[in-house]
Amino acid sequence: MDYYKRLVIRCLLLFVPPVVFYHIFKYPTIFGSYLLLKILNINFVLTGSTIIINDHYLTLSRPCIGDYAYLLLYMLIILTANLGIVRRIYIFIVGSLMILFVNILRIGLLCYLLFHFSFESFQAVHMLFWDLLSSVIVVGIWFLLVWLFKIKAIPVYTDVKKIWKDITSYK
Repeated sequence: MDYYKRLVIRCLLLFVPPVVFYHIFKYPTIFGSYLLLKILNINFVLTGSTIIINDHYLTLSRPCIGDYAYLLLYMLIILTANLGIVRRIYIFIVGSLMILFVNILRIGLLCYLLFHFSFESFQAVHMLFWDLLSSVIVVGIWFLLVWLFKIKAIPVYTDVKKIWKDITSYK
């Protein structure tokens, strides 16, 4: 298929709403968190997507599930030139499993803090993750994927460079 046809298809694939990722990863996140809390021997009650610890109700909302983290990973993969469809899918699966694992560990850590320490310690670490670490973790996972899969293209830049080269060399 022609490069520009693939580029148009890739651009159209960018219009996936984040709620799609929420629905895909909601139950794996809840189930994984449930298992980790059992392993950590934390006394809790799980009702739907709410974890109850020491009379505190923690609802695993869309931001807790990390739908935008998966969306960012998806967009980075879609915006990277010179990857075949099978390779894109494989990279997304591996990256998503990494995000899921880190997210479950994050939820486990926060629940551990709430169970063994205080709501204030929970809130402080929660805000640290929310404000700073969430984006850093996704970018870190992206760089790890680039290294693992030996990705040479740079999202957006490689396409812009090719388009510019084609425009300036057109006669």
